[in-house]
Amino acid sequence: MNWEWIVHCAKERKSHIVIVSRDSDYGSISDSRSYLNDRLKQEFAERVGKTRKAVLYTKLSEALKHFDITVTPKEEEEENRLIESSEKTIEATHRIKAKDVISINVEDFIRAVDEVVSEKR
Repeated sequence: MNWEWIVHCAKERKSHIVIVSRDSDYGSISDSRSYLNDRLKQEFAERVGKTRKAVLYTKLSEALKHFDITVTPKEEEEENRLIESSEKTIEATHRIKAKDVISINVEDFIRAVDEVVSEKR
């Protein structure tokens, strides 16, 4: 849905688009640079036109600099702190979910199912 809205806005405004996201659905990061996913880049060119560009940034401070807006070192530092904090929260959430996964031997599972079925008869 977000992508459809991005394309719609680019077509309506006849403009370039700047996306700020760390969502890997939009693209990837290599050597500290963000790259829009090839499929999205191609779709954007087909639907909006080859003269319009869509660029991807993973940080708001980078996108602001794209527009020649000054970003102070303190603002960049705070953004990095927030990103790091959110990444730690995500990692902790994944660890909690991993602990909740119950590991069971397939034969034990089949035996337990057989016992329940036998009791129901």
